[in-house]
Amino acid sequence: MESLKNKFNKFLTNIKVNKDKIIISYIICLTAFIIFLSIDQVTKSLLFEHGSVFEGKYDGDLFYVKLADERFVIAESIYPKESDQW
Repeated sequence: MESLKNKFNKFLTNIKVNKDKIIISYIICLTAFIIFLSIDQVTKSLLFEHGSVFEGKYDGDLFYVKLADERFVIAESIYPKESDQW
């Protein structure tokens, strides 16, 4: 049991001693994550055509989504139901 307390105390001491290094590393990782997430979101909107399911309509049993250029396409043509068609 004493060994566990010693390890925990060493861990806390390590955190206190290296506090600045830990904070800087955290800020760098968080900044990199935000940059990559932003790149991901921008490329998705620029490279791919996404339809709005909220402005979609049914024609029989087919669901059509409205694209940015005001035309309607079958939702399955964007994202097929069957995984073997991906």
